[in-house]
Amino acid sequence: MNGANKDKAVDMEAVKKLTAGSLDLVRSIISLYTDEVIIQLKDIENSIVGNDPVGLDNAAHKFKSSIASLGGIIASDIAKQLEMLGKSGSTEGAPELFKDLKKEEHRVSAYFKSSEWLIDWENTV
Repeated sequence: MNGANKDKAVDMEAVKKLTAGSLDLVRSIISLYTDEVIIQLKDIENSIVGNDPVGLDNAAHKFKSSIASLGGIIASDIAKQLEMLGKSGSTEGAPELFKDLKKEEHRVSAYFKSSEWLIDWENTV
């Protein structure tokens, strides 16, 4: 993500590279993501509430991959931190990270619900 876009929820350059510029593929990924995101976030939350580091590792890893496929770099980074917590056998600090993750996920979802993403898609080389 270049400096001008560091505050954007989505790195459209990364999305275009990942999808080889296929708008149909992006639309499919958005649809799959929309169907799964609530379940994935609930799995992370349940792992935190249940103090289940292994579950946190698995759920955060899955979410990290999903959100990264849509260019949600900031959200993916937060999910990676949660994944690493789980790998270390802990959930300490996870509630705060989860709060940040939900905020970033909301930004990504809102972006793809708006027409802004299509404008950015067209303007991204």
